[in-house]
Amino acid sequence: MQLSSDGSQALAVWQATKAPNVDVIQTRAATISGNTASWGTANQAPSTTAKAGIPRIALSADGTRAFVVWGRFAPSSTRSSCGIVVGSSITISGNALSLGSVQPVSEQGGCIEELTVSMSASGGVVTAVWSSIAPKRTNIVKARTATVNGTTASWGSISDLSAPSFDSRNAAVAVSADGTKVTAVWARALPEPAGRESPILVRTRSATITGNAADWGATTVLSATTDRATQPLVGISSNGTSVTASWIRTAKTAKGVYAVESSSATVAGNIATWGSPTSVSGDGKVIIAHSLSVSSDGSKALSTWSRSVSKVVVQSATGVLSGTNQLWGSPFDISDPTQQSSGPGGMLSADGALGVLGWHQNI
Repeated sequence: MQLSSDGSQALAVWQATKAPNVDVIQTRAATISGNTASWGTANQAPSTTAKAGIPRIALSADGTRAFVVWGRFAPSSTRSSCGIVVGSSITISGNALSLGSVQPVSEQGGCIEELTVSMSASGGVVTAVWSSIAPKRTNIVKARTATVNGTTASWGSISDLSAPSFDSRNAAVAVSADGTKVTAVWARALPEPAGRESPILVRTRSATITGNAADWGATTVLSATTDRATQPLVGISSNGTSVTASWIRTAKTAKGVYAVESSSATVAGNIATWGSPTSVSGDGKVIIAHSLSVSSDGSKALSTWSRSVSKVVVQSATGVLSGTNQLWGSPFDISDPTQQSSGPGGMLSADGALGVLGWHQNI
């Protein structure tokens, strides 16, 4: 689910089973007043005789436009990853919405796995990123940008962000509010079987956007080349000149040592200048998942993660960002340390003055 910037609109999207081996994507909008949400009628993407993957959505700042992407897989496929990325534009008025036609986003005949999407504040520009299976069983991270007019999306060409000889996945993407810049991050390992023991590196590329064309700059390695880094996330300032990434590091030289790390960059055109990695959580036991939120001017950040202590505890920290420099406060527990907790999430207000944290707790 996504909320508009002022919290007055909400959009939920989910996968529903229609028949054996046939799934549909459904969505529903709401207006919010105080603590009351008024939900409209559920709308369904045009039905197909296909299986659908979990949908990902991006919502405009005012909550009137959105874009949803998902994987479409043939019912006869014996491998769930063999399919393509498809998407649909959404226009929203109050709690009523309209879906555009479903369009292919990735190449036909490919096999896709993870996917995500980000949108400009106006809803006029959208970038989708996914992992596509390449020859020799490696994965390539790919990206594609579209301009959106109402329920019609006009897609540019597909860009390969990662090299075909390496296994790359776990991609995340952020488009600036003005729709002129985009930054993607992903995790890259060596091909199997060497990849089982090799470091996994977090990498990134930034691009300038003109219409539906993204001009991607060079690749930068963010994480240490001696350790394993996974689950990268990225946040971007409104004008796209400041970006922050975070990831989970597993130390190879010290068994069982995990940490959330982060790095910030200044961006000029499609060239990002990154600072050194900074520890956010401090070293400790297993970290299962994390979230990242950045203020609109890129000067503040909120990181939230779940860590295994005697129980799984959700922790958080806030950071002050300036160019490539980061100053993070001390981590603090936000869940009951006597209960098992998971699913950490946190979000900053646009000015970074207010943070909202959430998690699942077993009681």
